[in-house]
Amino acid sequence: MAILVAEIGWNFIGNINLAKKMIKSAKKSGADFVKFQIWDPKFLKPGPWDTDGRRKIYEKSTLNIDKYKLLKEYSKSQKIKCFASAFNLEGAKFLKKAKDNLIKIPSHEAYNFDLIKYSLKSFNKVIISAGCLKNNELIRLIRFIKKNRIYQKKTLLLHCVSSYPLLAENCNFNKFHFIKRNLGKVGYSGHFHGIEDALYAIFNGAELIEKHFTTNNNLQEEIINLL
Repeated sequence: MAILVAEIGWNFIGNINLAKKMIKSAKKSGADFVKFQIWDPKFLKPGPWDTDGRRKIYEKSTLNIDKYKLLKEYSKSQKIKCFASAFNLEGAKFLKKAKDNLIKIPSHEAYNFDLIKYSLKSFNKVIISAGCLKNNELIRLIRFIKKNRIYQKKTLLLHCVSSYPLLAENCNFNKFHFIKRNLGKVGYSGHFHGIEDALYAIFNGAELIEKHFTTNNNLQEEIINLL
């Protein structure tokens, strides 16, 4: 049976009580894990997020070590496991300090071999999303993983298409099967609006399914209050 991960990310918009509500709801929905994201806005380069309000949301949603540990403890009380994505080495060291044994490397850092190597040395399990990789980058990553038995044992590579939302015709499950053929195992991070993509992945042997999760599909009011 595939492991089910509820990707809360920053959907709680910095509100710890809302995060707890989402954790509780994820457990009730049958998830095995909840996942958050660890970043520091000071590393964010200048961009359109500086004028469209996103930087304010990112700053509000940032988790420090105390808040993250609080969410981990609450997750434990709800009998659901908790882990997080790290967007750079600083984030990975943050999670190491939090005594995590599992880490996820997001799609746009799957070519960051400094982060990958550190994670393989520091954590028992490393989940890597392949959503942003070009074909040659994916092949390079697979070769890197295959060259070491410990890397192969520790790593789970997720098929993903980094499109929000994802259209059915763009799910590109050829990549899913390519990863499985080459590594003998595969997971899936889905952005399709629905569960059909996840069902296909499970039917074809995905070890882990990750889906974005919220308790409210319309959080516009809360977002507006932050701006």
